[in-house]
Amino acid sequence: MILEDERVISNYSSITAPLLENEGVVELSEQNEASRGTSNMVLGASVLSICIATFTLQTEIAQHVQSGMNYQKPYFILWVAHSFYLFLIPLQFLLNRFKGKSFRDSLQEFRYNVEDIYGLFVRKDEITQSYPSRIIYGHLFRVGFFLTFIFTSAAYLWYVSISFTTMAKLTAIYNTACFFAYVFSTWLLKEELNKIKILAVFLSITGVLMISLDLSGTPDVNTGENSTLLGDIIACICASLIGFYEVLYKKYAVPKETSISFANFFTGIIGGITFFCFWIPIPIFHYLEIESFALPDSTTVIFLLANASMGLIYNACFMIVIALTSPTFAAVGVMLTIPVVAVTDMLVTSTPISLAYVLGGVCIFIGFGVLLSAESSSSNKHVNELNH
Repeated sequence: MILEDERVISNYSSITAPLLENEGVVELSEQNEASRGTSNMVLGASVLSICIATFTLQTEIAQHVQSGMNYQKPYFILWVAHSFYLFLIPLQFLLNRFKGKSFRDSLQEFRYNVEDIYGLFVRKDEITQSYPSRIIYGHLFRVGFFLTFIFTSAAYLWYVSISFTTMAKLTAIYNTACFFAYVFSTWLLKEELNKIKILAVFLSITGVLMISLDLSGTPDVNTGENSTLLGDIIACICASLIGFYEVLYKKYAVPKETSISFANFFTGIIGGITFFCFWIPIPIFHYLEIESFALPDSTTVIFLLANASMGLIYNACFMIVIALTSPTFAAVGVMLTIPVVAVTDMLVTSTPISLAYVLGGVCIFIGFGVLLSAESSSSNKHVNELNH
């Protein structure tokens, strides 16, 4: 992946601004816009495949830790997994260095993107003013803390629900986040209602409901207990928070010029905030006997690190998909994990796949294909409007 240096883009724009009246330059700009939109979709779809693979692995590992190894400490597992995101910051610096970008240039690029995000909250007549670093980075911390709180709450509910329902059903309900992402997008991102996108979301949700209703009485292969209404409610709340978080991230943490580098940096910031601030509930939960604290043994530690590594890759890639495409596309795309998890469960635990599951999976695949077509049409429509 080759990332454009935002500083070069800024300088190029300032130099060529007076030439935009030239018709040839305008046409070239429109072609570049179309090319960039298509590239983002292709790259986003490629990164999405990594999301699907890592989500599946993380799901199976998390289930094994809590059920198979009987280490039912959902918040502690969550804290370890999300704190791992902190490693994305040095990894991104190393990647930039490998690509020939100095440490100083990486910091300047990061500063540029932070200022871009801060500009979303400043009145137009104040944009030209220079603000101290403490104000800009203070704003970044507040945005990061707020998003981390929502993300942590949703993830905690996901880990809690593992003990109340099957992984297949949990995955199905969790992925209704696409519905909430689309609803919140129309509200917060002012996204226009699109019949094709509504159809895509409807097909996907229909597939999820078919799977969910079919699995309502299926016993969990590890605990032998039936999934409960409580587990369904927890999973639904989790899905709504995830959809809300995705849209807020797109609105408040994505700069105008799409930057995979900054997406990784921001995910790393979430990891840092989790590590330094969100350990506080651990002793509180222990004192209130909500979740007693106990250090894991060496074998459990290995699985916790494996779970954290898969979560690190998944969330880093997921943020990139949102930045390159849209929250709705990312949420519906991740629904493809449902049939993948089903096949994995069949291979690992010999869990049979029912006809309803197959039909539900087909609906999800069709819904994703329809949405992909709608996203491409929207991109082309935008380019055509520029041409006129």
